[in-house]
Formats: sequence, C-alpha cells, structure tokens
Amino acid sequence: MSSVFAIARYTIIEQIRNRLYQIILFFGGAILASSLLLGALAPGHKVRVIFDLGLVMLELFGLATAVFGAVSLVTQEIESKTIYLLLTRPLRRPAYILGRFLGLVAAVSITMVAMAILHVLVMVSDRMWFQVFTADWSFWTVYPLLVFMSMGKMLITAAVALFFSLFATSSVSALVFTGFFWVAGHFGPELSFMINKTVQGPLRTVLHAAAAVFPNFQYFNFRDMYAIPGFPGYEFIGWAVLYALAYAGALLTVSMILFSRKEF
Repeated sequence: MSSVFAIARYTIIEQIRNRLYQIILFFGGAILASSLLLGALAPGHKVRVIFDLGLVMLELFGLATAVFGAVSLVTQEIESKTIYLLLTRPLRRPAYILGRFLGLVAAVSITMVAMAILHVLVMVSDRMWFQVFTADWSFWTVYPLLVFMSMGKMLITAAVALFFSLFATSSVSALVFTGFFWVAGHFGPELSFMINKTVQGPLRTVLHAAAAVFPNFQYFNFRDMYAIPGFPGYEFIGWAVLYALAYAGALLTVSMILFSRKEF
C-alpha cells in the first residue's frame, strides 16, 4: 500500500501543477463570482439564482477537471515513455492504476471544496444572503451534503474516463465516450420509458440490461429532493454512496485488468 499512497501523492502534486487544472479552477471561480451579476439581473430571485448557479458550475467544473485529468492520467506517461521507468521498479500495475485514480479523485475533491468555499464566500458577502444564513442554520448542514453528492458523480465519471482512456484508441475518442456516458447517466428513467414504449418481448429485457451499464446519476439528485417533506435524506445518501463505490470499483477493476494486459 505504500507504493499506492506514493503514486497518489505524486498524482495530487502533478494535477495541482497542471496548467489545465489551474485554468479550470480559475474559470470556475470566475463564474461563481459572476453569479452575483446574474443575481442582480433577477433581483426577485437573487438568492435562488446565486445558489443554483454556483452549485451547477461547481459540479460542471469539477467533472471537467476529473474527465480531462483521467483521460490524460496514463496516456501522457505512455506517450512520453516515462511509464517504462515506473514499471521497471518493483511496482505492480494494479497498484499503479489504483494510486493514480485515488490521487486524481483527491485532487479534484480539493478543487471542488475550494470552489465550494469560494461559492459560500460570494454568497455571504451579500447582505441578503447573510440574513438567510443566520435565519436558517440548516443551510450549513444541507450545503456540504449537496457538494458531497456532486463528488459522488465526479467519482463515477472519473472512473468512466479512466476506463475509456485505456480502452479507446485516442484521447479524443475517450472524451467522446465519457461524454456519452455522462449524458446517458442523466436520462436513465427517460431511456427506460422509451424502451418500454417502443420495444416488446425478449429484446426489451436485453435493452434494459444494456441500459444498466450506464451510470444512474438520479441517485445523486439530492439538490432537487432534499426539501420534499418526509424525504429520507440520510438513507438516500447512504444508497448513493454505496452505488458510487460499487460502480467506480467495478470500472476500476476492469481498468486494472486492461492495463495489466497492455504490452510496454
């Protein structure tokens, strides 16, 4: 495990120093700050606009960081031939993939926490927001959970991107496949409805089984459900955590197998 943690630490430092990583973090902060301007354009709904826009941008930039980081995680070392130097050491290939993945997830999580702190600072800088915060202290419980659920989607998306970076023939195709999985993961119920309405017989069962391969991001839709009376919040989060760990773990296992069979 020492080698796994060493690689994870190296990955965190590498990602933080990565120019693309810094650019995404910078623009994420800029868009969060611009939410104040958009809130001013809708003064009657200023609180809601700043809150929702900030969370959406936090999730999108976190996912973008994870995807670009995962796709280039191994491919850059293969292209630069540095992978040969690493594998000549007493290092098992699955340990290398695991360390790389854990380091990437940790680095992206740090980014999302940093953007969440910036988002909160932007909100509390407004007098109206300050009054809302002090009047409703439940916000300080709900907001970290919303960010945490976004991290669950990031974990799955990073695992998908890492898998396709090893499976696909180029970084562009890996990005396309990952984007397709990400979009399909948000329309699971709609896809199931279309299958039920348009297909009959055994083919329907086959298509439902194929659709189950896509991630179901409805498990992480905590932002639209937590205010519903009687909503089982912590039970919902528990199942979402188990689903994220199971899905990411399965893809990570397949990625380890693919990497172990590559010839270097």
